[in-house]
Amino acid sequence: MAVALALGACERAPQRSDSASELKKTAEQQGPVQQTKLQPNKATLSPSRCWDLLNDNGLNLQCFYWQDAHLEQRSRALRISSSLVPAEHLLIYVAGGPGLGALTAENWAQYWLDWYAEHKPGFDLLIYDAPGVKGSSAYWRCSAYENTALALTSQNISLKNEVEQLDALLKTCLYDYDQRLKKQGLERGLHAFNALDFAESLQGLVNAMAYDSVHLWGVSYGTRVAMLAGENKKVKSLVLDGVYPLSKGGLFEQLNSVQRSYRLHQRLAKELMGENYDYLTQYQNYEAQLKQQTQTFRVQLWPSGEPLTIVLTPERLYQLHFQLLYAPQQAKLWYRFLQQPAKYQKALQRMLETVINSAFDRDFNSLLAITANCQDAAPVAKNDYDKLAAQVDVGPFDWQWWWQVDICGDDVFAVQQNIVDRDQLTTLLKNKRILISGGRWDPVTPSAWAHESLGDLNAEWLLEFQHQGHASFASWPCAGPVLDRFVSGETLRFKCKQASEAFWQLLAFDQAGQPRN
Repeated sequence: MAVALALGACERAPQRSDSASELKKTAEQQGPVQQTKLQPNKATLSPSRCWDLLNDNGLNLQCFYWQDAHLEQRSRALRISSSLVPAEHLLIYVAGGPGLGALTAENWAQYWLDWYAEHKPGFDLLIYDAPGVKGSSAYWRCSAYENTALALTSQNISLKNEVEQLDALLKTCLYDYDQRLKKQGLERGLHAFNALDFAESLQGLVNAMAYDSVHLWGVSYGTRVAMLAGENKKVKSLVLDGVYPLSKGGLFEQLNSVQRSYRLHQRLAKELMGENYDYLTQYQNYEAQLKQQTQTFRVQLWPSGEPLTIVLTPERLYQLHFQLLYAPQQAKLWYRFLQQPAKYQKALQRMLETVINSAFDRDFNSLLAITANCQDAAPVAKNDYDKLAAQVDVGPFDWQWWWQVDICGDDVFAVQQNIVDRDQLTTLLKNKRILISGGRWDPVTPSAWAHESLGDLNAEWLLEFQHQGHASFASWPCAGPVLDRFVSGETLRFKCKQASEAFWQLLAFDQAGQPRN
């Protein structure tokens, strides 16, 4: 299942190819970006045809293209409102990934139209595709790389062998993508894909919208972009779901996330299965079985229904273990499987199908994700990495080896290195109202980051969902009313009749970090 793709945002790369050397020259010529403030720019808007969607509530749906004045790329956007007259407030959804796109495609457009109809907010909602993602002129998929990675899931090979087979192909794809962008007029090529440049582009979109009161709703990586774009004078507030601090990321966080994932499962398993359930023991017992004899499963790719064979190895088991924390509602079935593998084979097959389709989502630009994550993170010295890796005693392989194959450490990328520090960011976001949300079981942007950011950003509120994983705020039945009150500056209420306490148990923390009802 291309474990290497999902173990971290940046993968592969023991040795440089000629194509990588070309990218390195570009990086050396440009040097690292030192800019810490956004430059003024304004996107150009032009109308486009909208999808013929189910719209029983008579909502107003406006579709348009926006020409990015910063990166000079064209992308799609759509605005949903309750009437033809613009509301006082505009909320812009800033998606995560980085690389998640097609948010203006028919299926996603219908989702957001239904979401708006269900929640009935008083603000207008803007959904956009960022430069480089599906839905923008800078989007490109490297089919050779992704098809090869997909095919390798049917082979009983180690992660190291998988990386070796994909390394040169990945670098070729990155080089081809870089050249393609330059031919389109984007002189910096792949080096234009990073949090600061995405924020520059978003600022141009903010400036192009005829609203004086704009609010940014960032999700996961999108919280980084929202925080950097938040200095814009038109931006009045930020909603940060699964906050991803600018100081985080890179190889150290990959190692931290490994240990964190086992700790979270250990705690969650005891809550769901009882104090006597030892997750690590159950997991390692099944892992040992796979080392002796791998298992083969048949799943389907969505939406084509094409069959795919997956050989479940210990390394691919780790990926499943990690991904299940995104949706902890499935965890109980997972724990039961580890207790009785023979009885829950069908359940495991369904879990694998979900994970494989997530890893190879056609709406996701993996090349952009690799590039952006690598450029945002500071390089890691091998000695420093080895010290931390030596402390990681869980997982399917020797983590010290991972540093050698991390493409983020290659000279291919021009590293941004700490765009703004914590104090600068606090100053830039002064007088901005900030609401943070997160899931207690989030393995990627853990709740500890949310609590740190509550103080660092002087946020008004932190909403911590006790039974959720990563970035679940949009699914919360109370999301619309809470967002409505927040952008309007009203007193927040955190309960609604539609939200089941068993599923959506919530702890709300005020600016001082004190829990409030």
